[in-house]
Amino acid sequence: MDFSAFLTDRYDILALIAVLIITAIGIGTYFFMKKYQTDIRPKKLAEKESDKKAQEALKTEFNSYIRRNEGKALYDWSTKSDGYYPNGILIGNFGVFASVGCDLSGELYTDEKSPTITKIVLDDKDTYPNPFQELRNIERGIIDILRNNKIYRTPVFTAVFFSNKNAKINIPRSSYYLTPKTLRKELRKDQFVEDKGVDIDVVFEALSNGR
Repeated sequence: MDFSAFLTDRYDILALIAVLIITAIGIGTYFFMKKYQTDIRPKKLAEKESDKKAQEALKTEFNSYIRRNEGKALYDWSTKSDGYYPNGILIGNFGVFASVGCDLSGELYTDEKSPTITKIVLDDKDTYPNPFQELRNIERGIIDILRNNKIYRTPVFTAVFFSNKNAKINIPRSSYYLTPKTLRKELRKDQFVEDKGVDIDVVFEALSNGR
């Protein structure tokens, strides 16, 4: 019996088995990741309509503020961000308040450092861009424009506004956000009423031209 040929055939078989095992593991891993991946998906029509609700809620509160105090507002302010969420900027003697409106429903999970926010409704799980990240881009854009126009001593406040009353927000309070119950109260606080000597028209013009 030729043992050398036997050993060669045996090693060929073992090598083939190893290749098949590696291939099976690779295929299994691919489908596992495919099943559980959370890609950022585009908005549905209903979600675009919800964005309008968030925008209108911001406008209502900003207009209410302007009736009580001197001020101006800008909406859909463009920055380097993708503009996934509607936004509003309120300018008053106190400075600038910028907010991103998010009308997602369901259970919401994220924090300021995460690139995404997760929405869970029953067994459905969807992932979207993080509104906190978008708000951070807006804040940086505002500060850069004020600095470039040599507008100093203008406080800039920011907050994500979760406008959907049915949302269950599972987000650390260290990640500053507002809801329909807290937005109006927030804009009545001293920090938004005190006159910091901000020139509303100058800031409004700078931000209007800078978007």
